[in-house]
Amino acid sequence: MPVGLIHFGAGKPHFLRHFKDLLPFVLWNYTNTPAGYGNLSKVGSHSDWAADALRWAVDKGILENVPFTNATEQATRAQTAQMLTNYLRNS
Repeated sequence: MPVGLIHFGAGKPHFLRHFKDLLPFVLWNYTNTPAGYGNLSKVGSHSDWAADALRWAVDKGILENVPFTNATEQATRAQTAQMLTNYLRNS
């Protein structure tokens, strides 16, 4: 089951599903929305609202070694972990 961000609310914690364009968007906002110049042909189909973040993520190597066909697919735990690892190594 694709999972990602943890939600702590009433009841026990559980994982929320997210798509591959969400994590780069969150990290892009966290880093104060810097400019990115990556090639969007590497991410395939993506949400319009995530385009700038995905350009930045491609430029910074955050999507390296993360196999996918398009950014609107649900992210697996392994893909999420790889994106976070790439972000931490490249920042």
